[in-house]
Amino acid sequence: MPIFAVLVSLYKIVKSFDDIRKDVREQKIESRFIFRALFASLNGLEQLGANGEVTKTRKSLEEYLIDKE
Repeated sequence: MPIFAVLVSLYKIVKSFDDIRKDVREQKIESRFIFRALFASLNGLEQLGANGEVTKTRKSLEEYLIDKE
């Protein structure tokens, strides 16, 4: 296999890894947005007087988000 073919293959592999990293980064941003929206919704429901599962889930989500940072 000529050296040029090896270099082209290596470039394609590195490019694929870069694309995967970019996708993961975008997914993290989207996930943060969704978690914040969910947290805000649960917090609003709790302020309106919804208790029980809403409170448990909000606290659980808050702990999860704090542990992630």
